[in-house]
Amino acid sequence: MMAGKGPDLIYYNYNTNNQNIKKYIDNDMFADLNELTKNDLSEDKLIMSEYNKTVVKSGVYDNKQYFMPLTYLVNSFVTTQENCINYKIDMSDGFSFYTLDKRLSVFLIDDKNKSKCTSLPYTLFFEKFIEEEVDNKGEKFNFETREFENTFSSIEKSYITCEVDENYDAFQEMADGNLLFLGSGYFSGNPYVTVTEADGFFEYNMTPKILSFSSDSNFFDSYVGSFLAINSNSNKKQSAYEFIKFSLNYKQQMVLETNDIPVNNAAFEKYVEKAEKYIESNDEHQDVLAAFLESYLDNIEKVSKCKLNNYYYYENILAPALSDYLNKTKDYDDFISSLTNKTRLYFDE
Repeated sequence: MMAGKGPDLIYYNYNTNNQNIKKYIDNDMFADLNELTKNDLSEDKLIMSEYNKTVVKSGVYDNKQYFMPLTYLVNSFVTTQENCINYKIDMSDGFSFYTLDKRLSVFLIDDKNKSKCTSLPYTLFFEKFIEEEVDNKGEKFNFETREFENTFSSIEKSYITCEVDENYDAFQEMADGNLLFLGSGYFSGNPYVTVTEADGFFEYNMTPKILSFSSDSNFFDSYVGSFLAINSNSNKKQSAYEFIKFSLNYKQQMVLETNDIPVNNAAFEKYVEKAEKYIESNDEHQDVLAAFLESYLDNIEKVSKCKLNNYYYYENILAPALSDYLNKTKDYDDFISSLTNKTRLYFDE
């Protein structure tokens, strides 16, 4: 469908979209879906209670539903029970950035571990922590507080990189004790995919352990995997809206070619059921996988916020500034000054 100025429907995927979505929203380039919903008297009208309400709210700015999420992911990463035991990493009461160096103190104090790697991707914890500090809706951020500096320092103390090439096998490195944490979309998405990926750990004689993270160990964050929005200039808004409804129904949410978590509650429960059936068919590791799934579902249940990961901000502002600091071309004060100024310009542009 093409009409007016530009496409009628806008599709966003966190993996491929590097556009400044915030700018589109600020300039009212997306139509308010609430206007279409309240006038919908059809039998298949959107009933918001059928979708994850926390995720749906991610599309609301100034009381307008600018986009409708299709999928989401949880901020998660994996380690192994063996790593936790060997390095006395206590994750029993959740995980938060500001205690990272304390949680890894046994690992970090041993000089022989200095050639090992704490996480892949290397800057995973830095990126997630800073992204949490940037409120795209309220345009609030403050990188100059003592709390920010202390938390950043905690992450930095645990930051160890190692050489990686095309032959690098992350699972084997974890099995050898050379890699502590692995961040991957496979362990952030729908329960069925997450459980089947976890089953791969046993080929390396490892026991998988999943963790979610945020600044508060009692509540976790998620982020939008994909969404649909309608061009405010479109003269085919109703047709575009019908397509959004179609994309949100149970059948379509079950055939999405993605590893993400569907926003449709019934589709989510179906993926839980598929994961449970997969576990029931696994005689050898049934108990461990059941515990893994239970932990993951508990993390999903604790999700209190869903954000729109702004790849534009990451690629053009955060990543270059962080790289300058970690490569020691800027000291901490210069890094914070640069990050603050560029973030302010990002909100003002």
